[in-house]
Amino acid sequence: MKVARKLRLIVFISVAAVALPSSALIYLFTKENILENEKLTLMAETQVLMTANESRLNAVTPSLKALADLLNKALSAPPYVDETVNFNRLVSKDADGAWRSGKGFDGTVEAGIFLPPDMHLDNQQKHLHLRSKQILDAFGSASKSFFTNVWLLTQAKSEVIYDQTVPDFVRLMAADNDYTHTPWMTLGSPEINPERGLRWTPLLFDPVPKSWMISAIYPLYVNGHWLGTVGYDIYLKTILPSLFNRTQRYAGEQHFLVDGQGQFILAGPWQQQLEANPTAFVMDAVHEAGAVKMLHTELNNQTRIFSQRVKLKNREYIAVAVTMRPLGWRYFRLAPVDEVIAPIQELFVVLFGVIFLMVLLMGVLIEFVVSRNIVRRLGLLAEAVRRYALGDLSVRTCLTGKDEISAAAHDFNSMIDKIEQQRKVEIKLLQRDRMAIQCARDGIYIIDKNGVLTEANPAFYAMLGYRPAELLGCSVATWNKQWTREELVIKIYDLLHYSNALFETVHCRKDGTLLNVEITTVDIELDGQHYLWCSSRDITERKQTDQHIQQLAHFDTLTNLPNRSLLIQRVEFALAGAQRTNNQLAVIFLDLDHFKHINDTLGHAAGDDLLIQVSQRMSLTVREDDTVSRPGGDEFILVLPNTNADGAARVAEKLRCAMLNGYQVARQELFVTASIGIAVYPDDGKNFEELSQCADVAMYRAKQEGRNTYRFFTAEMQLHSARILQLENALRRALELGQFQLHYQPQLSLQDKGRIIGVEALLRWNSEFGAISPAEFIPIAENSGQIIEIGEWVLRTAVAQLKTWLDQGVQPFVMAVNISALQFRQANLPDVVLQILEESRLPTQYLELELTESVAMGNPLAAIEIMANFHARGIRLAIDDFGTGYSSLSYLKSFKIHKLKIDQSFVRYLAENSEDQAIVNAVIDLSHHLGFITIAEGVETAAQLAYLQAHDCDQIQGYYFSKPLTAEQFEAFVLNQSKPCSANE
Repeated sequence: MKVARKLRLIVFISVAAVALPSSALIYLFTKENILENEKLTLMAETQVLMTANESRLNAVTPSLKALADLLNKALSAPPYVDETVNFNRLVSKDADGAWRSGKGFDGTVEAGIFLPPDMHLDNQQKHLHLRSKQILDAFGSASKSFFTNVWLLTQAKSEVIYDQTVPDFVRLMAADNDYTHTPWMTLGSPEINPERGLRWTPLLFDPVPKSWMISAIYPLYVNGHWLGTVGYDIYLKTILPSLFNRTQRYAGEQHFLVDGQGQFILAGPWQQQLEANPTAFVMDAVHEAGAVKMLHTELNNQTRIFSQRVKLKNREYIAVAVTMRPLGWRYFRLAPVDEVIAPIQELFVVLFGVIFLMVLLMGVLIEFVVSRNIVRRLGLLAEAVRRYALGDLSVRTCLTGKDEISAAAHDFNSMIDKIEQQRKVEIKLLQRDRMAIQCARDGIYIIDKNGVLTEANPAFYAMLGYRPAELLGCSVATWNKQWTREELVIKIYDLLHYSNALFETVHCRKDGTLLNVEITTVDIELDGQHYLWCSSRDITERKQTDQHIQQLAHFDTLTNLPNRSLLIQRVEFALAGAQRTNNQLAVIFLDLDHFKHINDTLGHAAGDDLLIQVSQRMSLTVREDDTVSRPGGDEFILVLPNTNADGAARVAEKLRCAMLNGYQVARQELFVTASIGIAVYPDDGKNFEELSQCADVAMYRAKQEGRNTYRFFTAEMQLHSARILQLENALRRALELGQFQLHYQPQLSLQDKGRIIGVEALLRWNSEFGAISPAEFIPIAENSGQIIEIGEWVLRTAVAQLKTWLDQGVQPFVMAVNISALQFRQANLPDVVLQILEESRLPTQYLELELTESVAMGNPLAAIEIMANFHARGIRLAIDDFGTGYSSLSYLKSFKIHKLKIDQSFVRYLAENSEDQAIVNAVIDLSHHLGFITIAEGVETAAQLAYLQAHDCDQIQGYYFSKPLTAEQFEAFVLNQSKPCSANE
């Protein structure tokens, strides 16, 4: 087939393929556009329609309100003299007992009256109903065209009605007729209608005229009291004529009207079925699913244009919907699609015929043009290409024009010229590349396969410090000292067989300094010879930065010792070696004693200086294979490979002795000691975590046993540590579980024949581990911080218990409660104590707080301020365990305390130990001279009692009189006290 025929066929097919679908698309687009515009038109018309209907519905409200106002005004006015006579003339009592409009009543021109038999018909009622009739007569006559009837219903079951449909309605009403429980009355009640506004009743269908009816209800208040309701009964055809007697744009339009309860009022093509049986009418949800879905759409007082078409009885419709606002009804208007688009269908049949004829004509025309302007010229171009392929390099085409064929011919001519110019261009590019190399900041050089430098840029010579004449023709070995000449030849050979490579090496400058460089190599070919093109970048500074980062990652910035990360790596390496060789390994945990005091007194800079000196001294004490690390703070961990327990003990002793020498810090000489814990692999642990934990436990044992010593880890320490952890966890729930209990030990006066003058509250704990001694769990509570909450519970419980006893009539005495060091340091302690006393309504003179001598002297200036605070509030303080601490008499005289408590360690051997006697005598004399009361605790024998009596001790406490008792036992003790307080009795 010739090219012309092919092109003609292609043209015909192309034009048809474009024109026919385009026409179809235009038809579809136009169709959809018309449908969308028609939706907008329908919506505009429907909104105008609804606006008119809403205006008619909204007019009901002012009409009924005016009627209610007229009735209120009329019924509030005083009665006239002849009103009773007029009422009796108009209304008569029938045989069934009901009162109705009598003879001469014409319901077509006046309102009727109905009164139930049980109504108390007094002059007031006659006045009310007569005036109501008169107003309805006038109101009904003026508004006949608007409503079916207008009426007044009262709570007394009476009715005044102007009825156009049944003029004799009042005459036909049964005597027991009662509207009070129907919507006509309840919708106006204050309970349902507190705002006193218009309400609409549900729809009713009147089968006689086949019309829907609705009532408008308005509450009637007379002098502020609800009398009943007034209202209209209205046929929808009357008030909404445009919906029932409508003019339609299309013969097949369908209309739906649905009230707020889903009741159909208009049902489109099913209107006859709806009017035949309104209550039983249901649309077919299976065959009319689209319509049912549309009719269930909630409009929320908005308009709606449905984007999807709706099918009714297999016919497509476009649909719009609006809300009839006063009633909340939904109105749907549907227009048939086929009627809407009928005008354009005929137009497009003609259009398709025209397009087909145009396609035929265009095909013939295009064939002629293509044959003359394309096929002939393509033949000429093809001939020129064939001649060039056969080697005729002088061939040229003479086709001219501005089309693609002319452009192709021109390109063919240009191609031959460009081939001649290509080599010139390549030479220029080579010169440009050479210039770029000369200006590069990286050192660029070329070496041959033997490693001899053939060319380099200025940056390369500047990097190495050589002049070009000193390096050209020299081997790479001149500046690369990392490899030997033989290794360099092998390396170059390998690099020549890779397209490119990247590696790091070291260059040596002319002055001997070394540079870290990054080399990029590319194998190039020049004049048939292979060369290695190299780019050298100085990365010395980057290497130094990497080394600094590694230093920060693995070493302590203060002491330059390995940090925890590097320590773990070294321990793992040492443990692996110990496992292979079956050797031992020791881990030492060293902590400086009282380092916090140095930071607090001299500052952190002095503390850092001390840590640096300590780390240097430790590093000089151990072997090179050993590791000294600082995980943080004042803690150091040492790892001693191939070291048994004896070797670890020798190192620990060397470290301890090394610590004892003075340190020059902050222009003064400091002396520090260290507590050291030792754990040995594999006896104490198999990994770093286990060994460091065991060494830590041993270090704390060394601190507990006086500091400045070392201890090996033992199983007993582990058990003790585990028990402390168990008790600490159990303490956290002891209060919640009610495991704490207070026992009370009496305090007696030696000056008042053994009268109970006080009691000390002592805490006891019955846990799941059994009874735990206070000496064991109190320190744990203090260390974990739980003593704050526990101490507050003790104080609150003891105060409440004493208040209970006092309320029961027990002779007043003082409750002594111990305060821990952590509690005493709480700034709000005085406020907490006073709040507890106020909550229990216990006077302050009945509470005594005991604090140990060490607590008071820990920070004496702060203690003086707190004691003064308590003293000002009337709360007594006592110093417990006096004589066991380090009291300063200068501070003691400033303490606002009431009592000194002699520790039981001085009382235990008081009868036979002269030293204890001297201390007790001194404390009693000191106390009396300072105006304090003395109390001795731990009195267990008559001899101890006699001595204390003889030396004027004021009060005593101990097992000689009573052990600590529960609250119940203490009550019995107070009631049945018989123990003598004199050693001679």
